[in-house]
Amino acid sequence: MMKKILVIGLFFLLILSGCSETQPDTPTDDPLLSGLLEAVETVDLNYARIDADHSTYSDLKSVRVTKDLLNEISDALLAGNPERLEPPLRSVSSSGKSQTIMLQFPFEDNQHVIIELFDNTDEKPDQAVMWMQLDEDMAQYTLERSAFEKIYELVAAQTFPKELLLGGDYVRYLPTGVAAGELSSGPQDVLEVGGKLLFLWGEGDDYRLEAVNPQAGEAERVWEYTAPQEAGRMPLALESADYDGFDYRITGHGTVIYRNSGDPIASQIFEAPREILQSNRFSYDVHPQTGRIAYSADDGVYVGTENNMTRILDHKDAPQPPNQGDSPLPDEFSAYYGEVRLLNGGRHLAAVVISPGSQSGRQALALTEIETGNVTLFDNLFSAMIADVSYPDDQTIAASSMEWVTIIDVTSGQRSRLLFDESGATNDFTTWVDLRQDKGGDGVPTGFVTAYRTETPDQAKQLLKVTGENAWIVKVTQNYTILFCSDSQETFVAIIPL
Repeated sequence: MMKKILVIGLFFLLILSGCSETQPDTPTDDPLLSGLLEAVETVDLNYARIDADHSTYSDLKSVRVTKDLLNEISDALLAGNPERLEPPLRSVSSSGKSQTIMLQFPFEDNQHVIIELFDNTDEKPDQAVMWMQLDEDMAQYTLERSAFEKIYELVAAQTFPKELLLGGDYVRYLPTGVAAGELSSGPQDVLEVGGKLLFLWGEGDDYRLEAVNPQAGEAERVWEYTAPQEAGRMPLALESADYDGFDYRITGHGTVIYRNSGDPIASQIFEAPREILQSNRFSYDVHPQTGRIAYSADDGVYVGTENNMTRILDHKDAPQPPNQGDSPLPDEFSAYYGEVRLLNGGRHLAAVVISPGSQSGRQALALTEIETGNVTLFDNLFSAMIADVSYPDDQTIAASSMEWVTIIDVTSGQRSRLLFDESGATNDFTTWVDLRQDKGGDGVPTGFVTAYRTETPDQAKQLLKVTGENAWIVKVTQNYTILFCSDSQETFVAIIPL
């Protein structure tokens, strides 16, 4: 979808800017068309993609992109007598039956080719239309319909059912009562505790928690939960815990539920006041050993006991994002304190500075010593694309950006940094796991799930060979990697021992 939006946006930029170049006498004199031939010679096949009607709209099929196929497509385009459209069409829509092909690939020096082909449009019903971008240059062309038909046949011949092959030590797992072809997405969260893997599955307001034997891939216990309507928008998460015999907790929906992985019945539930669930700035946490609770409401963050709450952070004091104009930011884009978390035996409170107008949504983190009210603000933690916060234990905060994982010691306030790897990591960031694939001459991605220790990144261990598309890491626990797998035959979860 993002790629489609990019293409449409660039198309309208072309319309607004116009085309100042004169139309060449022959197709090969056109700088974009001749540039296409050169780009194919240096194509990076690992990131080349072709979508067509018979592949794009089905997650079960894929197009095998090879250099030979790209050369054949280029030849067919030139043989179709392309003529540049000036001015370009204002609309490439078709009210009748139409087919489309989209091609994109990077080539030398990180440049890109994007081509979108339409077999007919309302403005050119008897001709095919091509929209093309070569790096920053763009143009539209008409083509003979036979050229489109030829390219469509070439692409169809390289379309195949997605097949995923795994080689190595792993255990297959499917949630209880779900057939192999019915699983549409991976688990919402996974936690390793008490020798079991807890899988949290959710759809709408209904959730299911399964305690799975990782050696057998079978659920031993199942627990179901329906979210209250007042807080149905808030997701659930699993966390380790150590309180009164409970070893994990489920947070979200204005509740914190403590449970024991070895006891399917025992639980203790803490609920936020119903009246604050309506706040768009709501978050909630509890520290049962001290009886302290914390929540963020419309005007700030409160901490205390059930009948004695004190506001310790005012949203008006939250650092605001840089203003991009002369006018003040609307209230709905003002930063505020949220995602509260009680730490260090309930003596400290962490609150993320939420910035609704920013790309990542997170701007900074405030750490408050509750007894004194002293607030330490940690900034430069996040980037536009990655802004994650986790809590490896009661004494530690981990904040991730595109380049770094910043580790904050709650008691001392000291911070340290680890290089960030775009892969999964254990909760304490001592082990990283990644899936990296390359496309061979046959256009099929092949690679390995690998793991390495933070202190020895050059000593990676291959865990699993993966051939084909649609496999991705959804979670890394202390002893397992959870891989979600999908192809034309089935979907399932692979549990891989580290």
